This record gives sequence, structure tokens and C-alpha cells, in this order.
Amino acid sequence: MLTTTQDEYVSQLHGLVKRFRVAGFAAPFYVSQSTKCDAVAPKNAAAVRAGQLSAVDDLLNIRRGPDTDLIGNSGRNPNDGCHLNELGMLANAALWAAYIE
Repeated sequence: MLTTTQDEYVSQLHGLVKRFRVAGFAAPFYVSQSTKCDAVAPKNAAAVRAGQLSAVDDLLNIRRGPDTDLIGNSGRNPNDGCHLNELGMLANAALWAAYIE
């Protein structure tokens, strides 16, 4: 993720989803906005986030998911500020519950 551009993110995700479609899987794909990582502090987080938003595609049945960056540091591993701890996983589940039909 550290060097991925917006266009690369969209292209790679669309390519992945197309492979699933060719294999006969029609289930929707959900893309969350997930870029928070304090330990690494990626400089391209805005590009990845924009890619996550612009990857949504009705024809490929790619849908927008929740903004998991809203989960603050109290919900994350204090050693990296990226990975979710127990509180963060509960918050993540609540965010996703609003998007999954």
C-alpha cells in the first residue's frame, strides 16, 4: 500500500473482481475506506482512500463499505496504530453491519 496510486488501486481491485466474476461468483464486493496506520504513516493514504472510493462500480457489483478510519486509536493496537484490538473489532463489526444486506 505504501506506493499504490489511486489508479493502480482501482485497476487492481477491478481486475481481481473480474476474475471472481469469470469464475461464476456474483456476490457483491464491499470496499471500506481503510488507510489508518500510524506506525507506517503512509504518504499515499489519500490516493489509496480515493481509490477505495472510486473503485465502487455498479456493473461489477462493487459497493461502498464503511469508513473504518473512523475507528480511533482506542480501538487499535497501541504498538502500530493500524490493526484493530478487541474494542476496534467490535466497532468494525457495527460499522459493517450497516452495509451488509
